[in-house]
Amino acid sequence: IPNIEITDVEHDDWMQNQATRKIDTDTLRLVEYTPPEQSPVIVTPTTNQDLADVWEAMLTMSAELETLKGDK
Repeated sequence: IPNIEITDVEHDDWMQNQATRKIDTDTLRLVEYTPPEQSPVIVTPTTNQDLADVWEAMLTMSAELETLKGDK
C-alpha cells in the first residue's frame, strides 16, 4: 500500500534494487531511497569466573603444547 502501476523497466529496476527503491506517497511514483544507517549490534557473551578460568587453562595448555611440538 499504496498500489501503483509501473512499467516493465521500473519493475526490473525495482527487482534489482529493492533496498533502495520505494513508492513516494505524494507523487505515487517509484523513487530512489536511501535507508537510514543502522548502528551495528554488538553481542557480548556473558561469562562467569569459572568459565574464564577454563578458557585461560585451555589457552595455557595450548601454548605449552605448541612449545613442546617445537622442541622435537
